[in-house]
Amino acid sequence: MADCVQFGNAMGSGPQIVIPRQARVFASSAIHSITELALRHGAVNLGQGTPDDEHPQRLRDELAASAQADRSRYTAIQGMPALRQALADNFNRELNPALPYQPDDIMVTQGATEAFFIAINSTVGPDDEVVTTDPYYGLYTGSLQMAFGGDDKIERQLKPFPLKLEPLTEGDYAGQPHFVFDMEAFANTLTEKTKAVVLFNPHNPTGAVLNASQLKRMGQILDDWELDHPGQHIMVIADETYRHILFDGRPHVSVAAEPSLQKRLIYINTLAKTFNTTGYRIGSLALPPTPPGAGRDVQDAKAEWMRNLKGLKNVTSMCSPEPIQAMAVVALNQMATPDYYQSLHERYGARRRKMLDHLSRSPFAGHYAVPDGGYFVMVDIGPTLDRLRPEVKTQYQINDADSFVRNFLIPQIKVAAIPGNGLFRDQQQGGRYIRLSFCQNDDTIEAAFRNLEALSTYLTPAA
Repeated sequence: MADCVQFGNAMGSGPQIVIPRQARVFASSAIHSITELALRHGAVNLGQGTPDDEHPQRLRDELAASAQADRSRYTAIQGMPALRQALADNFNRELNPALPYQPDDIMVTQGATEAFFIAINSTVGPDDEVVTTDPYYGLYTGSLQMAFGGDDKIERQLKPFPLKLEPLTEGDYAGQPHFVFDMEAFANTLTEKTKAVVLFNPHNPTGAVLNASQLKRMGQILDDWELDHPGQHIMVIADETYRHILFDGRPHVSVAAEPSLQKRLIYINTLAKTFNTTGYRIGSLALPPTPPGAGRDVQDAKAEWMRNLKGLKNVTSMCSPEPIQAMAVVALNQMATPDYYQSLHERYGARRRKMLDHLSRSPFAGHYAVPDGGYFVMVDIGPTLDRLRPEVKTQYQINDADSFVRNFLIPQIKVAAIPGNGLFRDQQQGGRYIRLSFCQNDDTIEAAFRNLEALSTYLTPAA
């Protein structure tokens, strides 16, 4: 494959546009292209994870007040001091971190996506490897490809370890499968080139949730690896976007709570899913806190690290808008209460029950994983593909999840989902899974499953 793509007319005359390899990573993601298809065909969108609940009135009032106060100037690259203090207080109160966070540890970003871009591009070089899960959040691969220096390097340098399916042992869904992290598979994925581990907790897209014993084991694995490989230091980049959306009484145990992980952790946070602010793009990253009694050399190294992060922020967005940051301060200082989080648990718990109830009565019955957190359900459509009538497969050119969603589910059934092809390294797995979201309101979920009733007419009878 060439190192660049060149455009021009057939005769070779006129201006030529040469796109270097590292810039080709920014093609539209599967999530965005599926959303565009859904809009074009008038399909009910259960693909994109965007809550359709109203933005809290208290936060709208703060935005309006900021606009009236003409808060329209540049802000500090690292973020407003008041917001960094509010974030530090929130982390220390809710994450039970091994060491408390300070405002100077934190940078405000344009959502979790920019936080990840800055984190990975300040950590990983062209020849390094990154370990993550299989499946993984597809939108982050663009940042990884930029860090690696080209779209050809993902296959070689992104090293996913598979999650595993196990039956739930308790609760309303006991006996049904859910995804869990496999620590032995994780250990077997590390190499002498591993520079970073990327985690979601709760996991996107499967809803798997890390517990305290798994986190302790992961930290032990990394400590032991570094003892056996002097000079190698492995960072952990953890995104806990969905930490307030957990089910069946399951507690959130933060990656930051495990000392052997926090010392190597870049922690990514966003308010988008907790406060229905996805369009405002407000997130943050936090570096490992400085240990008590650390010498001047450690403090200077930490300050230099943050200066480098600010340099990356300067060329991506320069700063985050002041009205959005002021709104985030109100969210963290006035709304982030146990009662508010309980309302989230109840709202998404009810929607999860509705989604799983509908799935149990659909052609997908018995072929989906129960999420422990987050608001996505992974559905194994392999049995459904096997039951599609031959003439339907031929007419709509269906051979995997991607073609099923794009050629048939969206235009014909009028329901949008995210195909697993863009979420799994293992394409045999990815080709048989779709991701459905239940962050939408009840009317949207009901409309989607009314449309899905038509799917049965395209299937052969169940055995």
